[in-house]
Amino acid sequence: MSMTDHRTRGTRRRLRQHRFWLALLLLAPGLAAAGLDPPFCWQEMEIEAKWQISNRKFNEMRAAFSDKTGVFDRYRIDVRWDGHTNQFIDNFYDSGSRDLGNALHTLRHRTRYGTADGENWQKVQYKSTPCFIDAAWFRLERGDCHLSDAQEKNLCDTGEMSYRDIISGKAPAHPAMAALILDHPALDLSTLAQFLQVSIHRYRVRFLDEDGRPVFRVTLDKVTRTAGSLHTLSFEAEIEMIDEYATEATVAELIRLSKMIEKKFSLTDSRTRLSKTGDPISACPLPASSPATLAACKS
Repeated sequence: MSMTDHRTRGTRRRLRQHRFWLALLLLAPGLAAAGLDPPFCWQEMEIEAKWQISNRKFNEMRAAFSDKTGVFDRYRIDVRWDGHTNQFIDNFYDSGSRDLGNALHTLRHRTRYGTADGENWQKVQYKSTPCFIDAAWFRLERGDCHLSDAQEKNLCDTGEMSYRDIISGKAPAHPAMAALILDHPALDLSTLAQFLQVSIHRYRVRFLDEDGRPVFRVTLDKVTRTAGSLHTLSFEAEIEMIDEYATEATVAELIRLSKMIEKKFSLTDSRTRLSKTGDPISACPLPASSPATLAACKS
């Protein structure tokens, strides 16, 4: 095939993708017209629908999303990781007086390891105040770069610093710490200590559009929370957008899909508390934006 043919096929594919999202935008009303009032800077946020589920529901949903040739609504199901679960370990940090938790902010060190595809990595992430519309959560998340990566991908510009060095403030330019410092300028980072560990066994599928482009991902988690000597087991489901930048069309589509998933699997919501730390959250919009959120949207 010639280079011209490749370019022609690529142009046609992009046009089909454009028509797909344009159709969604035309079918779905604008967020404001639909009575949806997202938080300031929502285009920069992590947006996902989340539910607390039972062990039985976890198994039911996993079975429903295990068919590699299956379809949900208008999307083809793409089973990830050969249908196996991957393990993630999250360690959460806060001051002794819970400065972060009291503001509904979180700082975590996440490790993905023991995977068949060799994509083992670790990163430090900061999340600001969350809010929800229906089952969709909106939250600024910073720190997606990897501190280490078995495949040397997406590495942070922090040299050989460990996650402990970064959390203690030795890398203030790291995206997670820069956002945290903006929101909590008086916080003594040397006082931050681990207060919670969360072990996650994650099953994942993606929803592909008509051109095979991944648009949403569905995640099912078996979660073990360890705080001191207390261990609790729970199960969660979520659907989130893969697109780097959210649009009114993708948010409206996420909410539509979340309602379909709720109905199909008879799910109740998890819209009142953070799933990992148990802190309460509020409906959107938030009354005020944090300095980190304001800084993210200056441009």
